[in-house]
Amino acid sequence: MFLRLESSNIDTKCAATATADVALCCPRFNGYSIDNEKDCPKNLPKDVPPRQCAHIALVEFDARQSYKQALAFWATGNNKYAQNVLKIIDGWSTTNQRFGVAWENGPLEAGWAVASFARALELLRGRVGGWDNTYWKYKSWVDRVLMPLMDNYWQTSQMAIQKGQQNVLGNWHSTLAEAWMATGVLNNDRGRYNRAVDLYHAVVKDYFKWGKGQYVHTASGWRAVGEATETLRDIYHTQFAMGGLLQVAEMAWQQDDD
Repeated sequence: MFLRLESSNIDTKCAATATADVALCCPRFNGYSIDNEKDCPKNLPKDVPPRQCAHIALVEFDARQSYKQALAFWATGNNKYAQNVLKIIDGWSTTNQRFGVAWENGPLEAGWAVASFARALELLRGRVGGWDNTYWKYKSWVDRVLMPLMDNYWQTSQMAIQKGQQNVLGNWHSTLAEAWMATGVLNNDRGRYNRAVDLYHAVVKDYFKWGKGQYVHTASGWRAVGEATETLRDIYHTQFAMGGLLQVAEMAWQQDDD
């Protein structure tokens, strides 16, 4: 398990103006976490790039591993895999008390982690001892530390759209929809689930509009049907977006929603 103990907290000025003009207060959503190298876990493999250690520790290692361990439990019935899931999630929930920052990759990293952690816990529901204790600690952590970052980013995006900014919705919003739906399912929270469905439809409508109607030709040139907003940026960000949307559709199908 690779714990990132603490990171820079959400900027207090931005938090204080969250109901005002967040887009002007926190205009940058990019790059790496502040002071990231200072927070690198001691047991992280030496080949991990220091400036990405927080992302890799949380998302690439622990969050993904929790889901894989949950699948291993289902495949084998071996309780050690289930206990690994609880240990990882319990560790993050009880140790990490600050996360961010809001104007860097905080909302995206939170979304990636929550999507995996929530699915892992859902797979273990009612099947292993100690689940309830870990679940409630995890829910408290997400509600206090992670979900506010995602909600704030969506509020920022809505403000940008209201101001007339074009092509706002992208891979981040796909990730938010995935994390929200996984959380809605885990918590039996219909409101959060419905927000995920609404965001999913909004992203699909805006992200894949290219090559049709007024979007056949743009300042960037002719667009082909099937392109996404980020296709001309690069393929892997487009894959991030499509992956999140596919996960949302799959989870909805599992909940008997078309």
